Amino acid sequence: MRRPRTSRVIDSLAPSRLAKQIIVLQTLYYLTAAVLLIFTCLVSGTAFSLDLLFSWKTIRIDTTIGWTICLVWLLNNVFNVLYLTLFVGRSKLVWDFVLTIHGLNLLFTTLYSHHVPASLVWWVFQLVSIGAMVMLGIWTSRWRELRVMYFSSPATSMSRSAERISPSIDAESYEMVDREALYDSRDDVTTPSSSGNNHLK
Repeated sequence: MRRPRTSRVIDSLAPSRLAKQIIVLQTLYYLTAAVLLIFTCLVSGTAFSLDLLFSWKTIRIDTTIGWTICLVWLLNNVFNVLYLTLFVGRSKLVWDFVLTIHGLNLLFTTLYSHHVPASLVWWVFQLVSIGAMVMLGIWTSRWRELRVMYFSSPATSMSRSAERISPSIDAESYEMVDREALYDSRDDVTTPSSSGNNHLK
């Protein structure tokens, strides 16, 4: 038996659930970026370092490596949109989670570099990243919400099909009962007449 929608909404807004979702999404944010950066370093033949993951100085557009790292982070955003859709799945919460992810990224970057990011390119890139994740996240979350709304579970569809079939079965049984009653009434009518004819004979 499915729970009411209001209870599911309240559960999704519980502080403990939100905290777990933030931890999971932030971990996947850095884990996916680390895997992509390690793969890029192996292909390009460069050494991997935590600066690629946490330093704001690596986001630059004056070198080929800088452009490559920017593309890797954009690809990381695509994966994180999928994570948002899977673990959150609510379009109204996309803004909150995206801003939280980038806010924590700003905090970790500042702590790692011991300085607030001073690069305009880094800030512009973060705004682009936020806008892309919000638009894609809202679109995919709404698609999931509509899919859940219009495509019910197999048990629900079976019960609906059973409800559609049962009225026809009741109608057929009702017709059979009426026919039997009609035949019985005809027999009752014809029986006295036949007995009367026999008596006259």
